[in-house]
Amino acid sequence: MSGAFAVVIALGAKGTTTALIMLLIALLANGLLQNVVQPFAMGSALDLNPLVVLVISIGAGCIFGMLGLVLAAPLTSAAVHIVRELARARAAARLETDGVAEAGEATTTPAY
Repeated sequence: MSGAFAVVIALGAKGTTTALIMLLIALLANGLLQNVVQPFAMGSALDLNPLVVLVISIGAGCIFGMLGLVLAAPLTSAAVHIVRELARARAAARLETDGVAEAGEATTTPAY
């Protein structure tokens, strides 16, 4: 919306050529920010790959609209972190139970 507003102001103030230049600048700036800068910034902040941020944002935006665009990357990051923590806890529990089982077997084995 801000780009369209800038184009209309440029059209009224300086004419068609300036409005077309402003349109080009608005499209390039918006495209550069949304498709390059935003995925890298959000990816580093949320510990996600920038390509994942871009794809998730586009998909969620198509399905859920503005709410999907806003919430897609943080919810994906939360899901990834939860899965990582659960896997880490499961591995720690498995190591703990394996250690207990090995210790229990050693004490129940009769000495000959």
